[in-house]
Amino acid sequence: MKIKKTLSVALCVAAVATFSSQAMASPVATPTSSTVAASTNQVGQKFTLAGVQTNANTVLMATRTVDLDLDGVKDTLYLIGDKNESPDFSNINIIVVNGKTNKVLNAAIKDFGGFNAKISYVSDFNNDHALDVMITAYSGGNNGSTNARIVTFKNAAPSIILGGDLKVKGERALFQTLEAVDVDNDGVNELLGIRTIHGEATSVVKGYEKVWFAFKDGEFKSIKTETTKEDPYKQPALGELTVGQPFALQGVKTTDKTVLIRKQVNDVNKDGAQDKIYLIGDKADELGYVSNINLVVVDGKTNTVKNANISGFDGYKPEIQWIGDFNGDKANDVMFTAYSGGNNGTTDAYIVSFAGDKAQSLLSVKPVVGGKPAFFNTLEQVDLNKDGVYDLVGTKRLHGDATATILGEEKTTFTFKDGAFKVVNTITTKTDGKTPTAATTGAFTVGKRFELKQIPTTAKTILLAKQQMDVSGNGVADDVFLIGNKDAANGGLVTDINIVVVEGKTKKVINGNIKGFMGYQPKISFIGDFNGDKSKDVMISVYSGGNSGSTNAYVVSFKDSGVKILLNEYVKVNGKRSLYNTMLASDVDKNGVYEIVAKKTIHGEATSVVKGEETAVLAYKNGAFQVRSTTVKKSK
Repeated sequence: MKIKKTLSVALCVAAVATFSSQAMASPVATPTSSTVAASTNQVGQKFTLAGVQTNANTVLMATRTVDLDLDGVKDTLYLIGDKNESPDFSNINIIVVNGKTNKVLNAAIKDFGGFNAKISYVSDFNNDHALDVMITAYSGGNNGSTNARIVTFKNAAPSIILGGDLKVKGERALFQTLEAVDVDNDGVNELLGIRTIHGEATSVVKGYEKVWFAFKDGEFKSIKTETTKEDPYKQPALGELTVGQPFALQGVKTTDKTVLIRKQVNDVNKDGAQDKIYLIGDKADELGYVSNINLVVVDGKTNTVKNANISGFDGYKPEIQWIGDFNGDKANDVMFTAYSGGNNGTTDAYIVSFAGDKAQSLLSVKPVVGGKPAFFNTLEQVDLNKDGVYDLVGTKRLHGDATATILGEEKTTFTFKDGAFKVVNTITTKTDGKTPTAATTGAFTVGKRFELKQIPTTAKTILLAKQQMDVSGNGVADDVFLIGNKDAANGGLVTDINIVVVEGKTKKVINGNIKGFMGYQPKISFIGDFNGDKSKDVMISVYSGGNSGSTNAYVVSFKDSGVKILLNEYVKVNGKRSLYNTMLASDVDKNGVYEIVAKKTIHGEATSVVKGEETAVLAYKNGAFQVRSTTVKKSK
């Protein structure tokens, strides 16, 4: 099962530490905004900002910079509150200064206070293609609770989407901890509240209750409840451990140099619960070299730790590269890699299964060829048989007398059988010794310069994304590259976005020849059959930017090595282009042919006034995408 990469890295900014707060109360003021200069206050010091009402006790509690509205420019967040004589704070509020317009946005939160107030999460909770801000505070005491406020700042109009008590069956619900969790791995966060079930005396613990809440119809509603006798507080919540910061976890041996490198959530033991996955290591220097790289999983159901207990694994830029089934046991395994460094550096990897009682390594550092460890420049996963079980592909560049001269590449495919990865085949491709005429996905690095013979590029052309999938329809996985021109002077804007396909069977290079496509956060949204020809098409999308930005998309067919554009950036309704905030692929009819579900916000006379949401199902028919059905949901 593939992991969805949740809107992008920006939508996964999270930094929860201690959870907290006093009883929630509904807001009594409407959030406001004004255009003034940004603050230069320091954390812990008195806070003043033109246009924001403060008093002598108002201090800056925390600050962070993040691109809330996804316009390519980072905004500044200020968490402020009035410091009392006791260690708690009252009148806790969140202020945002827009990085592009310098406009000050005031959430105007009222009657919120407590201990250990934090900017807990910055993520999307209401599925509006923008980042929301969640703050928490703790009420204190032996049986204290954590309360939260969640504010959206989309369209430069602050709106509190969680401003009071969470409710379960109409009753006020308080929780010791509140954390954000992406239950569906779709980039939209839900809330998870955990509370203790006491006996007649509070000192008697009978169990624990977990309640999940999702934002629906303008409020957070409970969607699932689970009770357990296992103590969920034995290990930290995922959000409490921050990437790049020191890592400590009960039952895991670490040093004073051990940091959290990456973290993900996925079910890796087939029990239906989302497990917490931590890639850790000892950071040796600022160049990215990490020693003692290891993988730790906290079981989402039992909260117990499974430690891969890997020793002696070192390298640069360690990553959780893939989570999927490699050994055919229907459980997701975890593949993580590290790079040896140098101009001709190799990629090493571990693949670990957590399906049993203990972690089991399916691959340790290097695959074996002819009884000896084999060195590859890249190691990647590919589902060759399209059966949901992944194989391993190692790519090695073939050099001439000088390492700068590339004569070709050797690609070896491995499949897991009888307890080890074994060679299926090896294919050698020769080049002219200069620019590669064809490549595997491993020959190019996302975010780096992209150059391929037969494809016109510039000095600013980079690889934006890559996937392996059979899009030509010949039964062999092809390399799909999303490329574009990125200039630091343009912020996050990418121009001349295009798709390039290298056929896996023939190594033929196919140019999508998309012209004039530009926007922010370009991605390969989906690969699947949209036109019913039994061949997979490629859908790419970008965000136009701005407070009321739209998602624009191309859908391109490469069947039989040809190029056919099924969707050209916009859908036309009655001859006019129709713009949508989000566009997602979905097999609405469950027939193997995908439609696009597009949503857009219905505004009033002012863009800050939201009157409802329109959802359209777009289906390919008679040579174009057409609106098949439309539903409108009015705001309350």
